[in-house]
Amino acid sequence: MIPRLSRVVDKQQSADSEPGLARRFGFVSAVTFTLSMLALDVTETVAVVRKIGNDPLSVGVSILIPLAFVAMLAAIHTSTPVSRRLWTLLGLVFGSIWTAVSVPNYFLQLTVVRWGGDSVASFADLRAAPLR
Repeated sequence: MIPRLSRVVDKQQSADSEPGLARRFGFVSAVTFTLSMLALDVTETVAVVRKIGNDPLSVGVSILIPLAFVAMLAAIHTSTPVSRRLWTLLGLVFGSIWTAVSVPNYFLQLTVVRWGGDSVASFADLRAAPLR
């Protein structure tokens, strides 16, 4: 009788993966992700209190969030047993898609968008176009 493939695959260790290195890298990535999220919350709160709306500092901090998230997902994928890597690979793919969309968006916000001191007041004046 043929043994189940998952048992055979679980017993295999890839020669190029070091679980300790992946765990340390994942820990550093998770800490970077968490600190970036906290920094984003602080910078956005300060921007709201100062009534300046969105500021370049909060957008600059936002660039780190998806990059650290994908690095964390890659570390999780590497340290997961081979038979269960399908789910971590799916998470890594969707996280990469999110990063591919959001990082260029944040970069464009930093380089193209003009930052005004009264942006909150101008946003408050915007109205939706009436339906006809």
